[in-house]
Amino acid sequence: MMSKLNDLTENYKYLQFSAAAMDGEFMWTVAENFNAIYRIRKSDFMTEFVCAIPGEDNLALELYASGIIMVERKLYLIPGTAKRIAIYHIDDNEFTFLSTEEMQGDHYPKFGVVYQKEQYIYLFPQSMQVSYVLRIDTKTDIMERIEFVLDFNAPKERNDIFFFGCCVSDSTWVGVGCPRVLGRFDDLTKRFSFRKLSKTNSYVYHIVEHEGWLYLLTLQNEVIAFDPNTGKENLIWKDVNEAPEQYSRIIYYKNALWLFPFRSNHIVKIAGEKLAQVEYIQLPETIKVWKRRGGEERKYYGYYTENDMMYLYPGTTSCILGVCIKNSEIFSYKTYSHRGKELKDELFKQELENLNYKDDLQYLIDILNYREVENDYEVEK
Repeated sequence: MMSKLNDLTENYKYLQFSAAAMDGEFMWTVAENFNAIYRIRKSDFMTEFVCAIPGEDNLALELYASGIIMVERKLYLIPGTAKRIAIYHIDDNEFTFLSTEEMQGDHYPKFGVVYQKEQYIYLFPQSMQVSYVLRIDTKTDIMERIEFVLDFNAPKERNDIFFFGCCVSDSTWVGVGCPRVLGRFDDLTKRFSFRKLSKTNSYVYHIVEHEGWLYLLTLQNEVIAFDPNTGKENLIWKDVNEAPEQYSRIIYYKNALWLFPFRSNHIVKIAGEKLAQVEYIQLPETIKVWKRRGGEERKYYGYYTENDMMYLYPGTTSCILGVCIKNSEIFSYKTYSHRGKELKDELFKQELENLNYKDDLQYLIDILNYREVENDYEVEK
């Protein structure tokens, strides 16, 4: 029986993605587990392979995991591991690219906070140690650097500068790679300011805004309500029973806060007067946990909402999750890549060329026997 090779090639059966751009009845996305753009029909999640991005390895992971933004008929693909911002011109089926010297490194993810405001796209660095925000004018595709200064000392053990954030009027609030620190970027003055929080000792990982309040999700499984006008803070929720870093996103939808899983087995709903009612929604046992980088991950980073449903994208799982707002029922929808055989063959060829498995003889045997057992793989329909 194949082990390590089977784990690797299993990823190619399914389409994994963490962000999508809406286009009427369709959404556009980029695979996280290989190089590809897909168009997905929202009514039944049927997937259509569109193309691969030129100049990138077909088997590369998380190329554009930092985001995808659609402006008119152009898709802006924001680098996770890729070395260029790719702009896909849908009607012409052509690409143009933008880059900087710093993007050429092996940082991951290259950008954290990414959003569109009017005709501009703003990109905040994450693992790249740079002191600028990038702004792309989507009318001209000219890229501008907005310099900033950090007025605090980030811990040496962290590479990250900015995690994730949200826009409130003329300001963008972001989590910062320093415990308890919250950042504010003023779109008008193009300046940063920072403040320390009192209700947490952790990192702010994701932020949502509702009626003037910011709700901060920390890496210690906390939700803190913060009023940017008065500076008032309230600890809304804290889970002391789970290990840190269990949740990946916080959103406000239908009069409730929702926390999406990173490693947790639950979706958390916080509702009611003063957000005092907490419900843990168990994920179905059939939802597979993928093993990547030595750990188990689910990683639901992307989502969209429609009517009484929330749809969570499968960063490292094999299906889109649909969550019914009314009764918390969860539905799962498979997203097949339709390229599994092709990508498995390419992996096989690359691994044969490397053949350096002194510490993993079984993996070498698996590679050499690949042709004999490939018919054992489930064929996609």
